[in-house]
Amino acid sequence: MATKITFAYPGDIDTLTGGYLYDKHVMLGLQDLGWDVQRLSLGDGFPTPSPNTLDQAINQLMAVGTDQLLLIDGLALGGFGERAEALSKRHPYIALVHHPLAKESGLTAQQAKALFESEKPTLDHASCVVVTSPTTADTLVTEYKVPRQNIHVVIPGLDRPPQRVQSTPSITSKNSPLQFLAVGALVPRKGFDVLLEALHFVANHAWSLTIVGDTSRSPQTTVAIKTQINALGLTSRVMLAGSLSPKALAEQYHRADVFVLASHYEGYGMAYAEALSWGLPVIGTTGGAVTQTVPTETGLLVAPGQPEAFAAALMQVLKDPIKRERMRLAAQRHGQQLPTWADTAQAFSQVLSRV
Repeated sequence: MATKITFAYPGDIDTLTGGYLYDKHVMLGLQDLGWDVQRLSLGDGFPTPSPNTLDQAINQLMAVGTDQLLLIDGLALGGFGERAEALSKRHPYIALVHHPLAKESGLTAQQAKALFESEKPTLDHASCVVVTSPTTADTLVTEYKVPRQNIHVVIPGLDRPPQRVQSTPSITSKNSPLQFLAVGALVPRKGFDVLLEALHFVANHAWSLTIVGDTSRSPQTTVAIKTQINALGLTSRVMLAGSLSPKALAEQYHRADVFVLASHYEGYGMAYAEALSWGLPVIGTTGGAVTQTVPTETGLLVAPGQPEAFAAALMQVLKDPIKRERMRLAAQRHGQQLPTWADTAQAFSQVLSRV
Protein backbone atom coordinates (compact mmCIF):
# COMPACT_ATOMS: atom_id res chain seq x y z
CA MET A 1 0.00 0.00 0.00
CA ALA A 2 1.26 3.47 -0.88
CA THR A 3 1.61 5.58 2.25
CA LYS A 4 2.64 8.86 0.63
CA ILE A 5 0.17 11.37 -0.71
CA THR A 6 0.34 14.96 -1.95
CA PHE A 7 -2.85 16.86 -1.10
CA ALA A 8 -3.22 19.85 -3.44
CA TYR A 9 -5.67 22.67 -2.77
CA PRO A 10 -6.21 26.31 -3.74
CA GLY A 11 -5.28 29.26 -1.56
CA ASP A 12 -4.96 29.10 2.23
CA ILE A 13 -5.85 25.85 4.00
CA ASP A 14 -6.82 27.82 7.12
CA THR A 15 -9.68 29.56 5.28
CA LEU A 16 -12.86 29.09 7.36
CA THR A 17 -15.18 27.34 4.93
CA GLY A 18 -16.65 23.86 5.00
CA GLY A 19 -14.51 22.69 2.10
CA TYR A 20 -11.24 23.84 3.62
CA LEU A 21 -12.19 22.44 7.04
CA TYR A 22 -12.89 19.08 5.39
CA ASP A 23 -9.52 19.13 3.62
CA LYS A 24 -7.65 20.11 6.75
CA HIS A 25 -9.28 17.48 8.95
CA VAL A 26 -8.68 14.76 6.36
CA MET A 27 -5.01 15.69 6.11
CA LEU A 28 -4.57 15.61 9.89
CA GLY A 29 -6.53 12.37 10.19
CA LEU A 30 -4.50 10.64 7.49
CA GLN A 31 -1.31 11.68 9.24
CA ASP A 32 -2.61 10.14 12.46
CA LEU A 33 -3.22 6.91 10.52
CA GLY A 34 0.36 6.78 9.33
CA TRP A 35 0.16 8.48 5.94
CA ASP A 36 2.95 10.79 4.84
CA VAL A 37 0.87 13.79 3.75
CA GLN A 38 2.50 16.57 1.75
CA ARG A 39 0.47 19.78 1.55
CA LEU A 40 0.58 21.73 -1.71
CA SER A 41 -1.11 25.11 -2.14
CA LEU A 42 -1.75 25.89 -5.80
CA GLY A 43 -2.26 29.63 -5.39
CA ASP A 44 -5.23 31.97 -5.40
CA GLY A 45 -7.99 32.81 -7.85
CA PHE A 46 -9.43 29.34 -8.43
CA PRO A 47 -11.61 28.13 -10.06
CA THR A 48 -10.83 30.93 -12.54
CA PRO A 49 -7.11 31.57 -11.94
CA SER A 50 -4.90 33.85 -13.98
CA PRO A 51 -2.93 32.14 -16.78
CA ASN A 52 0.27 32.57 -14.78
CA THR A 53 -1.24 31.01 -11.63
CA LEU A 54 -2.59 28.10 -13.67
CA ASP A 55 0.79 27.51 -15.32
CA GLN A 56 2.52 27.49 -11.95
CA ALA A 57 -0.08 25.11 -10.50
CA ILE A 58 0.28 22.64 -13.36
CA ASN A 59 4.07 22.76 -13.07
CA GLN A 60 3.89 22.09 -9.33
CA LEU A 61 1.66 19.08 -9.88
CA MET A 62 3.80 17.73 -12.71
CA ALA A 63 6.76 17.80 -10.31
CA VAL A 64 5.09 15.56 -7.72
CA GLY A 65 6.92 12.25 -7.48
CA THR A 66 5.19 9.24 -8.98
CA ASP A 67 5.88 7.34 -5.78
CA GLN A 68 3.07 9.36 -4.20
CA LEU A 69 -0.67 9.44 -4.63
CA LEU A 70 -1.94 12.80 -5.86
CA LEU A 71 -5.22 14.22 -4.55
CA ILE A 72 -6.53 17.54 -5.88
CA ASP A 73 -9.34 19.58 -4.35
CA GLY A 74 -12.06 20.22 -6.92
CA LEU A 75 -12.09 23.99 -6.38
CA ALA A 76 -8.61 24.08 -7.92
CA LEU A 77 -8.95 21.10 -10.24
CA GLY A 78 -12.09 22.51 -11.86
CA GLY A 79 -10.05 25.36 -13.27
CA PHE A 80 -7.66 23.08 -15.20
CA GLY A 81 -10.01 22.27 -18.08
CA GLU A 82 -8.42 20.33 -20.94
CA ARG A 83 -4.99 20.64 -19.35
CA ALA A 84 -6.03 17.91 -16.93
CA GLU A 85 -5.42 15.28 -19.63
CA ALA A 86 -1.68 16.04 -19.84
CA LEU A 87 -1.45 16.00 -16.04
CA SER A 88 -3.19 12.62 -15.81
CA LYS A 89 -0.68 11.13 -18.24
CA ARG A 90 2.23 12.42 -16.15
CA HIS A 91 0.68 11.63 -12.78
CA PRO A 92 -2.73 9.97 -12.24
CA TYR A 93 -4.76 12.02 -9.77
CA ILE A 94 -7.74 11.65 -7.46
CA ALA A 95 -10.38 14.39 -7.60
CA LEU A 96 -12.08 15.61 -4.43
CA VAL A 97 -15.42 17.28 -5.18
CA HIS A 98 -17.28 19.10 -2.41
CA HIS A 99 -19.98 20.26 -4.82
CA PRO A 100 -19.95 20.84 -8.60
CA LEU A 101 -18.66 24.32 -9.41
CA ALA A 102 -21.45 25.01 -11.89
CA LYS A 103 -23.97 24.59 -9.03
CA GLU A 104 -22.73 27.74 -7.30
CA SER A 105 -25.51 30.32 -6.97
CA GLY A 106 -25.29 33.80 -8.43
CA LEU A 107 -23.71 32.64 -11.71
CA THR A 108 -24.91 33.75 -15.10
CA ALA A 109 -25.86 30.98 -17.52
CA GLN A 110 -22.65 31.69 -19.42
CA GLN A 111 -20.52 31.46 -16.26
CA ALA A 112 -22.17 28.19 -15.20
CA LYS A 113 -21.62 26.75 -18.69
CA ALA A 114 -17.94 27.77 -18.66
CA LEU A 115 -17.39 26.18 -15.23
CA PHE A 116 -19.13 22.98 -16.31
CA GLU A 117 -17.02 22.77 -19.47
CA SER A 118 -13.85 23.35 -17.45
CA GLU A 119 -14.72 20.90 -14.68
CA LYS A 120 -15.97 18.00 -16.82
CA PRO A 121 -12.64 17.04 -18.45
CA THR A 122 -10.92 17.14 -15.06
CA LEU A 123 -13.39 14.51 -13.82
CA ASP A 124 -13.13 12.51 -17.05
CA HIS A 125 -9.37 12.11 -16.57
CA ALA A 126 -9.38 11.46 -12.80
CA SER A 127 -8.37 7.97 -11.69
CA CYS A 128 -11.25 8.19 -9.21
CA VAL A 129 -13.45 10.83 -7.58
CA VAL A 130 -14.17 11.34 -3.88
CA VAL A 131 -17.36 13.25 -3.01
CA THR A 132 -18.85 14.33 0.30
CA SER A 133 -22.45 13.17 -0.20
CA PRO A 134 -24.58 10.71 -2.19
CA THR A 135 -26.32 13.73 -3.77
CA THR A 136 -23.06 14.95 -5.27
CA ALA A 137 -22.32 11.42 -6.47
CA ASP A 138 -25.71 11.32 -8.23
CA THR A 139 -25.07 14.72 -9.83
CA LEU A 140 -21.70 13.64 -11.19
CA VAL A 141 -23.23 10.47 -12.64
CA THR A 142 -26.26 12.10 -14.26
CA GLU A 143 -24.84 15.46 -15.36
CA TYR A 144 -21.09 14.89 -15.70
CA LYS A 145 -21.32 11.25 -16.85
CA VAL A 146 -18.76 10.03 -14.31
CA PRO A 147 -19.03 6.22 -13.99
CA ARG A 148 -20.72 5.27 -10.73
CA GLN A 149 -17.99 2.75 -9.91
CA ASN A 150 -15.40 5.54 -10.12
CA ILE A 151 -16.99 7.55 -7.29
CA HIS A 152 -16.44 7.11 -3.56
CA VAL A 153 -18.57 8.89 -0.93
CA VAL A 154 -16.79 10.04 2.24
CA ILE A 155 -19.08 12.31 4.24
CA PRO A 156 -17.66 15.00 6.54
CA GLY A 157 -17.17 14.40 10.23
CA LEU A 158 -17.49 16.75 13.16
CA ASP A 159 -16.14 17.46 16.60
CA ARG A 160 -18.91 16.38 18.95
CA PRO A 161 -19.84 18.93 21.63
CA PRO A 162 -19.64 17.87 25.27
CA GLN A 163 -22.60 15.76 26.39
CA ARG A 164 -23.29 18.37 29.07
CA VAL A 165 -24.00 20.96 26.37
CA GLN A 166 -26.12 18.61 24.31
CA SER A 167 -28.37 17.95 27.30
CA THR A 168 -29.18 21.64 27.85
CA PRO A 169 -32.95 22.31 27.53
CA SER A 170 -33.95 24.79 24.85
CA ILE A 171 -37.55 25.77 25.59
CA THR A 172 -37.38 29.54 25.75
CA SER A 173 -39.48 31.56 28.18
CA LYS A 174 -42.32 33.63 26.77
CA ASN A 175 -40.43 36.87 27.45
CA SER A 176 -37.16 35.79 25.81
CA PRO A 177 -36.57 36.25 22.07
CA LEU A 178 -35.83 33.02 20.23
CA GLN A 179 -32.14 32.92 19.33
CA PHE A 180 -31.65 32.03 15.66
CA LEU A 181 -28.19 31.11 14.37
CA ALA A 182 -27.00 30.90 10.76
CA VAL A 183 -23.50 29.75 9.81
CA GLY A 184 -22.07 30.18 6.34
CA ALA A 185 -19.94 32.51 4.24
CA LEU A 186 -21.82 35.50 2.84
CA VAL A 187 -22.05 34.23 -0.73
CA PRO A 188 -25.14 34.00 -2.96
CA ARG A 189 -25.45 30.21 -2.58
CA LYS A 190 -26.23 30.48 1.15
CA GLY A 191 -29.47 32.39 0.51
CA PHE A 192 -29.14 34.99 3.25
CA ASP A 193 -31.34 37.37 1.26
CA VAL A 194 -34.11 34.76 1.37
CA LEU A 195 -33.60 34.22 5.10
CA LEU A 196 -33.82 37.95 5.86
CA GLU A 197 -36.96 38.33 3.78
CA ALA A 198 -38.53 35.40 5.64
CA LEU A 199 -37.61 36.91 9.00
CA HIS A 200 -39.19 40.19 7.93
CA PHE A 201 -42.47 38.29 7.49
CA VAL A 202 -42.32 37.23 11.17
CA ALA A 203 -40.97 40.52 12.50
CA ASN A 204 -43.88 40.87 14.94
CA HIS A 205 -42.56 37.87 16.91
CA ALA A 206 -39.69 37.87 19.41
CA TRP A 207 -36.44 36.66 17.85
CA SER A 208 -32.86 37.65 17.12
CA LEU A 209 -30.43 36.32 14.51
CA THR A 210 -26.66 35.93 14.54
CA ILE A 211 -24.97 35.21 11.21
CA VAL A 212 -21.49 33.68 11.52
CA GLY A 213 -19.46 33.56 8.33
CA ASP A 214 -16.75 35.12 6.20
CA THR A 215 -17.83 38.55 4.93
CA SER A 216 -14.88 38.91 2.53
CA ARG A 217 -15.55 36.04 0.10
CA SER A 218 -18.12 38.03 -1.88
CA PRO A 219 -17.91 41.74 -0.98
CA GLN A 220 -20.83 42.52 -3.28
CA THR A 221 -23.04 40.02 -1.43
CA THR A 222 -21.98 41.40 1.96
CA VAL A 223 -22.89 44.94 0.90
CA ALA A 224 -26.25 43.72 -0.41
CA ILE A 225 -27.01 41.87 2.84
CA LYS A 226 -26.15 44.90 4.98
CA THR A 227 -28.31 47.08 2.75
CA GLN A 228 -31.20 44.61 3.02
CA ILE A 229 -30.94 44.47 6.81
CA ASN A 230 -31.24 48.25 6.96
CA ALA A 231 -34.06 48.40 4.42
CA LEU A 232 -36.10 45.80 6.33
CA GLY A 233 -35.58 47.59 9.64
CA LEU A 234 -33.77 44.63 11.21
CA THR A 235 -30.55 46.31 12.33
CA SER A 236 -31.34 45.82 16.03
CA ARG A 237 -32.18 42.15 15.59
CA VAL A 238 -29.61 40.79 13.12
CA MET A 239 -25.89 40.66 13.93
CA LEU A 240 -23.20 39.88 11.36
CA ALA A 241 -20.51 38.26 13.49
CA GLY A 242 -18.04 37.55 10.68
CA SER A 243 -15.66 34.60 10.91
CA LEU A 244 -15.17 33.23 14.41
CA SER A 245 -12.65 30.96 16.09
CA PRO A 246 -13.85 27.41 16.84
CA LYS A 247 -14.25 28.34 20.50
CA ALA A 248 -16.31 31.45 19.74
CA LEU A 249 -18.43 29.53 17.23
CA ALA A 250 -19.09 26.85 19.84
CA GLU A 251 -20.35 29.55 22.17
CA GLN A 252 -22.80 30.69 19.47
CA TYR A 253 -24.11 27.14 19.01
CA HIS A 254 -24.45 26.85 22.79
CA ARG A 255 -26.56 30.03 23.05
CA ALA A 256 -28.76 29.32 20.02
CA ASP A 257 -32.28 27.88 20.10
CA VAL A 258 -32.73 27.14 16.38
CA PHE A 259 -30.36 26.84 13.40
CA VAL A 260 -31.58 28.59 10.22
CA LEU A 261 -30.07 28.63 6.73
CA ALA A 262 -31.81 29.16 3.39
CA SER A 263 -29.15 27.58 1.13
CA HIS A 264 -29.90 27.28 -2.56
CA TYR A 265 -27.59 24.27 -2.82
CA GLU A 266 -25.33 22.24 -0.53
CA GLY A 267 -22.92 19.47 -1.51
CA TYR A 268 -23.37 18.15 2.04
CA GLY A 269 -24.12 20.94 4.50
CA MET A 270 -21.51 20.74 7.26
CA ALA A 271 -23.06 23.59 9.25
CA TYR A 272 -26.40 21.77 9.28
CA ALA A 273 -24.73 18.63 10.62
CA GLU A 274 -22.83 20.59 13.25
CA ALA A 275 -26.07 22.24 14.38
CA LEU A 276 -27.66 18.80 14.80
CA SER A 277 -24.71 17.69 16.90
CA TRP A 278 -25.49 20.59 19.23
CA GLY A 279 -29.10 19.46 19.48
CA LEU A 280 -30.49 22.40 17.51
CA PRO A 281 -33.71 22.15 15.49
CA VAL A 282 -33.04 23.12 11.87
CA ILE A 283 -35.02 25.34 9.54
CA GLY A 284 -33.48 24.92 6.10
CA THR A 285 -34.12 24.08 2.47
CA THR A 286 -34.18 21.03 0.25
CA GLY A 287 -31.29 22.39 -1.84
CA GLY A 288 -28.79 19.73 -2.87
CA ALA A 289 -27.85 17.25 -0.14
CA VAL A 290 -29.64 18.97 2.76
CA THR A 291 -32.46 16.42 2.77
CA GLN A 292 -29.88 13.68 3.34
CA THR A 293 -28.07 15.65 6.04
CA VAL A 294 -31.15 16.78 8.00
CA PRO A 295 -33.65 13.98 8.87
CA THR A 296 -37.35 14.88 8.77
CA GLU A 297 -37.88 14.68 12.51
CA THR A 298 -35.03 17.08 13.32
CA GLY A 299 -36.24 20.12 11.42
CA LEU A 300 -38.36 21.73 8.73
CA LEU A 301 -37.11 21.97 5.14
CA VAL A 302 -38.70 24.00 2.35
CA ALA A 303 -37.87 24.56 -1.31
CA PRO A 304 -34.96 26.95 -1.94
CA GLY A 305 -35.69 30.55 -2.86
CA GLN A 306 -39.12 30.66 -1.18
CA PRO A 307 -39.13 33.29 1.61
CA GLU A 308 -42.87 32.84 2.30
CA ALA A 309 -42.47 29.09 2.83
CA PHE A 310 -39.39 29.67 4.95
CA ALA A 311 -41.33 32.18 7.05
CA ALA A 312 -44.10 29.64 7.59
CA ALA A 313 -41.52 27.17 8.91
CA LEU A 314 -40.08 29.85 11.19
CA MET A 315 -43.57 30.57 12.47
CA GLN A 316 -43.97 26.96 13.56
CA VAL A 317 -40.92 27.03 15.83
CA LEU A 318 -41.80 30.51 17.09
CA LYS A 319 -45.35 29.56 18.10
CA ASP A 320 -44.94 25.93 19.16
CA PRO A 321 -42.26 25.36 21.83
CA ILE A 322 -43.38 21.76 22.31
CA LYS A 323 -42.74 20.96 18.65
CA ARG A 324 -39.46 22.81 18.84
CA GLU A 325 -38.40 20.73 21.83
CA ARG A 326 -39.41 17.52 20.06
CA MET A 327 -37.20 18.47 17.10
CA ARG A 328 -34.37 19.38 19.48
CA LEU A 329 -34.43 15.97 21.10
CA ALA A 330 -34.48 14.29 17.68
CA ALA A 331 -31.54 16.45 16.58
CA GLN A 332 -29.65 15.49 19.71
CA ARG A 333 -30.20 11.77 19.08
CA HIS A 334 -29.22 12.04 15.43
CA GLY A 335 -26.18 14.16 16.23
CA GLN A 336 -24.78 11.34 18.36
CA GLN A 337 -24.83 9.06 15.31
CA LEU A 338 -22.97 11.39 12.96
CA PRO A 339 -19.36 10.46 12.11
CA THR A 340 -16.43 12.15 13.78
CA TRP A 341 -13.46 13.46 11.83
CA ALA A 342 -11.58 10.34 12.87
CA ASP A 343 -14.29 8.26 11.18
CA THR A 344 -13.99 10.38 8.04
CA ALA A 345 -10.21 10.00 7.95
CA GLN A 346 -10.53 6.23 8.35
CA ALA A 347 -13.00 6.03 5.46
CA PHE A 348 -10.79 8.26 3.33
CA SER A 349 -7.76 6.10 4.11
CA GLN A 350 -9.63 3.01 2.98
CA VAL A 351 -10.45 4.66 -0.37
CA LEU A 352 -6.81 5.67 -0.87
CA SER A 353 -5.64 2.16 0.00
CA ARG A 354 -7.92 0.67 -2.67
CA VAL A 355 -6.59 3.18 -5.20
